[in-house]
Amino acid sequence: MDSVDRNWDYHRCRRRFPFPAGPRQFSRTFQAEVGVGPAKAVELLRVEEARRRLETTRVPVEVLALDVGFGDPERMPRAFLRKYGTPPQAFRRGKTTLF
Repeated sequence: MDSVDRNWDYHRCRRRFPFPAGPRQFSRTFQAEVGVGPAKAVELLRVEEARRRLETTRVPVEVLALDVGFGDPERMPRAFLRKYGTPPQAFRRGKTTLF
């Protein structure tokens, strides 16, 4: 999870990975190559890390959300539900399985 910093944005990316494009061109190119925009890609990485931690730790969901980089702990459950079709609390209790 270290590679998915909590505060990734265009300017931070540009300093770390120089590329000759403005924010809009970067976003279009990223989406064309990856299939989702940069913000969505970071969200998906954070949700995947949250799923892994739900399986391996007992950290409360609200704390886990902050630990994986969601600035607002209420965003992670919504993103988790969108990706996996079940809330993180139900997943942790083992009431559902992911496909």
